[in-house]
Amino acid sequence: MALTRKFIDWNLAPLPAAVEFLASKFSDSGSLNLSNCIAVLPNRRACRQLLIQLSKFASTRELSLQIPKIVTVGQLPELLYSARRPFASELTQKLAWVSALKSLRRSGSDFFSPPSDENELPAWLDLANLFYQTHEDVASEGFLFQDVLYSAQKIPGFGETQRWKYFARVQEKYFSILDSQGICDIQRERIAAVEKGNCSTTRKIFLIGTVDLNRGIVHMLEQVSDSVTSLVFAPEELAERFDHFGRLIPNHWENARTNVRDEQIEVVEGPEDQAALMVKLLSEQASQFSKDEISIGVGDQRIVRQLENELSKFDVSLSWSW
Repeated sequence: MALTRKFIDWNLAPLPAAVEFLASKFSDSGSLNLSNCIAVLPNRRACRQLLIQLSKFASTRELSLQIPKIVTVGQLPELLYSARRPFASELTQKLAWVSALKSLRRSGSDFFSPPSDENELPAWLDLANLFYQTHEDVASEGFLFQDVLYSAQKIPGFGETQRWKYFARVQEKYFSILDSQGICDIQRERIAAVEKGNCSTTRKIFLIGTVDLNRGIVHMLEQVSDSVTSLVFAPEELAERFDHFGRLIPNHWENARTNVRDEQIEVVEGPEDQAALMVKLLSEQASQFSKDEISIGVGDQRIVRQLENELSKFDVSLSWSW
């Protein structure tokens, strides 16, 4: 059986709608038992809000609630496989990169200027952080530096072959340093789990609005696709704009038409100005709509705190439902 997609009206608040969907599947005889489920959301705030919405739903209907495992996208992979050894902490990883770079400093002098002092740790950590972040970015898509090198060499005129050969050597040295300490790199373990087909689960997985899953996680979910349902907040007639995992297909959205007129768009400088303008607009609508009839769409959750602070000055609170 393939992964299931469920399209939900995007005019509804996503999390309450997701709760309604879960309840339709798992409520029975005075209980809502989600203990065998994993709910996957884009960020921690959405995770907290889902728990609140589940609690409210169960309370108002007098249902006993057994909550699901609620995780962010980044926390999901480790629920799908068993690591061979303990994971290295972020600091340990960066120190291992430092050791790897120091051991190969001569061969790397063509690509970077190593710190002049062998014991200048802050400078070495700055360099290590570059490798650490590049490794994170590449591995999240399911690749190691050697894979990048292999693919890049097929590109006519590619001029960075030697640089990526060096990157691959440093990465291998980094892995060997962790191995020698009986610990492992989390990204490497995820890739190995996919390559060996070791991903499995006994739980039902619900992807809730996870429209930008990286390739590495998708490869893992492919191995447990029978257990996965993706909740997509859009009309079903737009199904071709989402892949099987509910991810946006960018080129299908590039020329999408909207019904927003130019005169409906207000341009401001930053978050504080956005919050102030929102207060102004809300005050203009106060006589026409009640609080429960007004929804505020926020494209960047960093603005939410600013909105909450600004509205609190007028004794108005937000009910955040992502």
